[in-house]
Parts: sequence; C-alpha cells; structure tokens
Amino acid sequence: MLQTSILERLTGSLCDAVTEGQNGSAMLEALERGNLFVVPLDDKRQWYRYHQLFADILQGRLRQEQPDLVRVVDRASAWYERHNQLDDAIRHALAAPNFDARRA
Repeated sequence: MLQTSILERLTGSLCDAVTEGQNGSAMLEALERGNLFVVPLDDKRQWYRYHQLFADILQGRLRQEQPDLVRVVDRASAWYERHNQLDDAIRHALAAPNFDARRA
C-alpha cells in the first residue's frame, strides 16, 4: 500500500505494475469489503482512491522508508503510457524526485 499511495486513482493492474506484485485487484477488493481506506470511483468497481488522510499518512511513511521513489514513480508512468493515458504518464514522470539527475 505504501508504494501505491503515490497514485491518485487505483486499479488492480496499475497497483501490480507499481508494486511489481500480482494481487492488486484482490487487495483493493479486500479493502473495499472491509470498508477500509478506499472509495470506489466507478460502478464497475475497477477504479478506487484512498481516503485522502490515509493517503497522506502512507505517502509520509513512504518518503521515510523509501526515499528513492524514482523507480516507483517510473513504474506508474510506464503503466499509464502503456494504457494510453499520456497526461497521467507525464504527470508521474515529472513528479519523480531528482528528475533532472536521471536524465543526465
């Protein structure tokens, strides 16, 4: 959940790409069933978002535990690009810490 806290919207395959895992959909379904920290964004229950306060807490902890977020943000950007969501891909690419240092 820490790595996925960088995302404004969550779907199973995007969570899998960011975490390099395979249980993103199951995690989101379990969180929703338990009424824990996620809000569905569509009727099909494919897209979610974390409650804002919870996302803020996760992001703070992520920065403490994994200060090098470049790889996490890059994985999110790549997923968005593969799914033709270029605005989100660019936004995540630009949000990566030390963006200029990576380009050199």
